[in-house]
Amino acid sequence: MGRKAKKLADKLPGVSRNLVEQAIDFTSPRGRLEMGGLLIGHLDSDGAIQVVTGFFPKQLEATAGYCEFSGSWVAMAAAACLYANQACSDPIIPELRIVGWIHTHPNLGLFLSSIDVATYKSLKLMTPDSKFIAVVIDPLRDEQGIFLDENSPNEYFSTSAVPEMSQQLRQKYHCFLDRMQEIKISKGSDELCAILPGDLRIERLLMGDTDDSRTASRAAIQKMKGAIWTLEEEIKTLKQKIKPLEGLNREIISMKKDSMIIQQHLLDLKSKTSQRNSLLQKLFS
Repeated sequence: MGRKAKKLADKLPGVSRNLVEQAIDFTSPRGRLEMGGLLIGHLDSDGAIQVVTGFFPKQLEATAGYCEFSGSWVAMAAAACLYANQACSDPIIPELRIVGWIHTHPNLGLFLSSIDVATYKSLKLMTPDSKFIAVVIDPLRDEQGIFLDENSPNEYFSTSAVPEMSQQLRQKYHCFLDRMQEIKISKGSDELCAILPGDLRIERLLMGDTDDSRTASRAAIQKMKGAIWTLEEEIKTLKQKIKPLEGLNREIISMKKDSMIIQQHLLDLKSKTSQRNSLLQKLFS
């Protein structure tokens, strides 16, 4: 089991609670299948990571203990960040970058497995300053944690709200999300499964984006409703089949009672016959 790490002197990363909730909403319907994605953010004036948005691409493999997505998504995310940085090139505004990796541990709790540690290391090597975090969520237990170091696989921090963003910084994130939406339209939602807009969700909905996390939740609810309806119909069918069986069972019980009465009569007759035979033997002896 993982454990919450002690507070550090350095400023901790900020990870949007809204983004984490969106990730939980999207991945919960997958049950015990793991899922992984990337986190996009920036470094604040103190050099601390601030995670604002992210996405889940198609998984090349997903089991109850492992998930993997194509490395090409790292390149596409980096290119989308570059596009946003060039579109909004004010040097005062922090640059967007890949700042983390997110994946699920359905009903397993919060920790980094040996495979997770290897993945963490390989992704961290792609960053110029090694500023890279891992976020693990357990959508079935509704737990989440931030891992700061691949060498501490059982120590994590709670997610926290991202500080207020300036309008210029928000616009830069919108440029990034616009590009990701273009990729989603081009490749299809099967390839780019979910975009997590985090605190920008309302703004993105007003701009016409689909709400991937809510859509997944609604689809799961509809599926559950369908399953419940099917079970109710099966119960009705079983009840209809049980009714004649209940009648037959009553007849069997009645027949058993009649049989017991007949058996008792036979025993009485046998006893009386035995008594008569005994009397006859005495008379003729």
